[in-house]
Order: sequence, then C-alpha cells, then structure tokens
Amino acid sequence: QLGVYGIVAASAAPILFGIMVPALQKTAAGASAATGLLVHFGLYFADYSPNPGVTATWGVLASAAVAGLASASVLLRKRAASAASSAPRETASDAA
Repeated sequence: QLGVYGIVAASAAPILFGIMVPALQKTAAGASAATGLLVHFGLYFADYSPNPGVTATWGVLASAAVAGLASASVLLRKRAASAASSAPRETASDAA
C-alpha cells in the first residue's frame, strides 16, 4: 500500500501538468516526480502520520507546487518572447 501511494504521489502532478502544459520540460517533470516521492516517503518514515494516504496527499501537493511553478515559468517566458517579437521596432527613419 505504501508503494502504491508513492507511485501516485510521484506521478499525478507531472502527468496532469504534462497534459495541460505540453511545453513543460522533462527536467521539471522529473523534479516534480522526485519531490512528490521524497515528501511522501520522508513524511511517512519520519512518523508524521501512520496513514500513508495523508503523506501521499502532501507529496502530491508538493509535486503539484513544483510542476505549477515550472509551468508558470514556461508560460511567462513564452508570453515575454511573443510580446518582444510583436513590439514595434524603431528604425533609422523613425529616429530622425
């Protein structure tokens, strides 16, 4: 049971954010999965709760936070790049 909760804690957020934000980098998805797994097992073996569902929930939330921050970073970078490319550029005739 503990291992199944660990798999869910590690994979739920990267799968969800990978579907919703296809530009999410593999390293961000991997960091999100590792965070979920480490938080789940860390809390469980630190005797935070005898119920692995509780520690898995915290793992999923931590994993979602990492994936959410990475997704926001990707989306903000894309928005900034598109704004920079669509901004009017000053030419030599405009400066005169």
